[in-house]
Amino acid sequence: MISYQRRLAAYTDQFAKLVAELDELERLRERIKKAELLLCTSRQTAEQKRDCSRRKPRASSSANYYRLRW
Repeated sequence: MISYQRRLAAYTDQFAKLVAELDELERLRERIKKAELLLCTSRQTAEQKRDCSRRKPRASSSANYYRLRW
């Protein structure tokens, strides 16, 4: 039984690390999205402003899904 507990603890630890990595990727993606939108708003031509207005926020990542289930 102890070996099962050790394996379960190892899986749980690895799962927690993967969720943390997903959270970090989500934060980086949000930073990139904000930088892109800032770049769009700083442009001057009408065509570029139209391109920026078409951008829509992306759906939330699977990290939020796993965080809620954890």
